[in-house]
Amino acid sequence: MTWRSQLLERRFYYVIGLAGITVPEVRKVRRIGQVFSSLMIVIAVILLLQWQWYLLRQITSYTNFILSWIVFMFFGITYTIELLIVNDRWRYVGQNWSLPLIILSGLPFLIEYQPLMQPLAALRPLLAIYILFPSLKMLISFFLDGHLRTTILGAAVVVVIFGVLVAGVDPGVKTIWDGMWWAIATVSTIGYGDVVPTSALGRLLGAILVVISIAIFVIITANILAFTLKKARHKIEIEEEKLRRDVDEMKIEQQEQTKLLKSMNEKLKKLDDKKS
Repeated sequence: MTWRSQLLERRFYYVIGLAGITVPEVRKVRRIGQVFSSLMIVIAVILLLQWQWYLLRQITSYTNFILSWIVFMFFGITYTIELLIVNDRWRYVGQNWSLPLIILSGLPFLIEYQPLMQPLAALRPLLAIYILFPSLKMLISFFLDGHLRTTILGAAVVVVIFGVLVAGVDPGVKTIWDGMWWAIATVSTIGYGDVVPTSALGRLLGAILVVISIAIFVIITANILAFTLKKARHKIEIEEEKLRRDVDEMKIEQQEQTKLLKSMNEKLKKLDDKKS
């Protein structure tokens, strides 16, 4: 990534107010920020599930209230801890201005559950997508670090996010499980066709997932190939090491034989000298 693209990326996060802990901070502090960025992915999934359960009327008011507590308390704890550990607090406040707004918007849910505010549930997927922006770089790194485990983990996150989203916006996808099944079939490039989005927004999500699926399929194939080559290379290295040891042993044996021959020649020479 060039310095220009890095600069544009940082400016984008500054504009949306989700820059997190930035480069000027010490490495230990930045690692804590990366942990919170990882947890943001989990919170985004919770928000999407909460939204989906609300649409399908599969969640009680009390459970909805508790999940709202968990989500907005996470934002509050994240903001407080990061604000306490950074060196330049004013810079952190300026670069993460949206977090206090998110926390304040959740106060009505935290103080007292109000059924009249249920229409705001429709904003949860927007909030989930919004807070996922800072975690996109980490999610992309799951696919580019060359490890099969993290690639599969990244693919699972994509499946959950798209599965829940399509189940919420498309009438042809009835449940979360149908949405995840559709996402798995799409990511695996199989596409059974038993669950198909019918709305324009659902098909748009499908088109985006198809493009992502091609990339995921290529990356997983490359990682499996790299893993196979690594094992083969390791096996070759073991055999080379064994061959090297055998050669070294042969050299040592040859040296011992040479010494023995030299000693025998010296003894024979001494015998010849005595005879003469």
